[in-house]
Amino acid sequence: KRLMRTIMRIPNLVAYYPMYEAEGLSCKNLAPFSKTMLNGVITGATVGQVGSSGRAYTFDGASDVITVANNSLLQLNSPLSILALIYPNSYGGTSLGEIVRKTGGFAEGYAVTLRSNGGQQSFRFGANNTTYQANNNTVVLNTWQWIGLSYDKALTANRIKFYKNGSPVGTAENTTGPTVTVDDLIIGGPSGREFVGKIQHVVIASQSFSDSLFMEIAKVSGFA
Repeated sequence: KRLMRTIMRIPNLVAYYPMYEAEGLSCKNLAPFSKTMLNGVITGATVGQVGSSGRAYTFDGASDVITVANNSLLQLNSPLSILALIYPNSYGGTSLGEIVRKTGGFAEGYAVTLRSNGGQQSFRFGANNTTYQANNNTVVLNTWQWIGLSYDKALTANRIKFYKNGSPVGTAENTTGPTVTVDDLIIGGPSGREFVGKIQHVVIASQSFSDSLFMEIAKVSGFA
């Protein structure tokens, strides 16, 4: 509960999915400002599973998804931050298992995916048909880990910052940000890019998280 309280106090929190439900077909959004309008619909994913901090959902790679209907609050450009606690059993469909996406493809919108190609074993941020990747050997299979990123196009350098368990794991540059898309927000990945494993505590915010905030979340959940 301390972790949930910490996240729910974050300014400009757009959506927060602890994924703590024990039953049902609704994935509750607990962001105080938007919780009456951004709940997700569960398709296939198994709820009530043992997580690292409370319950989690299991995604088996068979098109298990959480669908959140398009809303202007989710049409983010800059600044933005995305964070999730994951337990990947593999790198997913085509080694590009998607954790969060709001796009019909990388041609617009944004997405956070795993990545395994040539030993990279990482995760990446896609925006406007371009992908940006954290350092190699960042993601470890069959273990819990926080992965996250922040983006702020107003900065003069290091506009995209990647984090694992509260620590920086790479930077990249993008000066335009994602375009607005009317696609639904998806957690778990569509057919061909399915996530395989467990996910909990998905966080989306319209601000660029500081190094100290990423570290605070990691500490209160026992990862730092």
